[in-house]
Amino acid sequence: MAGIFTTDPITTPAAEMTTSGMLHNIGATLNLAMTLAAVLLCWQLVRNPAWRGRLRPLLWSTGVAVACSVAFIGLTILLLPSDGQFGPDVKIAWLGRIEIVAYSVWLMVVARQVLRL
Repeated sequence: MAGIFTTDPITTPAAEMTTSGMLHNIGATLNLAMTLAAVLLCWQLVRNPAWRGRLRPLLWSTGVAVACSVAFIGLTILLLPSDGQFGPDVKIAWLGRIEIVAYSVWLMVVARQVLRL
């Protein structure tokens, strides 16, 4: 959703946000669900005997994706100004894009391993 709906400028007050901006923010928040899904799926696959020889790529890709999520959340908290409002000079979106790439790679790794079963 965050990739489909255009965000409002960072300085837009909450009361003046567009529908597209709100949907973008909801989509970005749903990224936490992706982290939870990746960890739960990885945990289930580790316990599956059919995946014994395929765990290394799965664990690496899951670890990198989760690390990107933690880095994004941590950097967001670290860069958050004391007034709670980001300004246009805060470059936080690039890390979110790296996180999306990491989860895309994770999905490709899982799909490749499934095809090899």
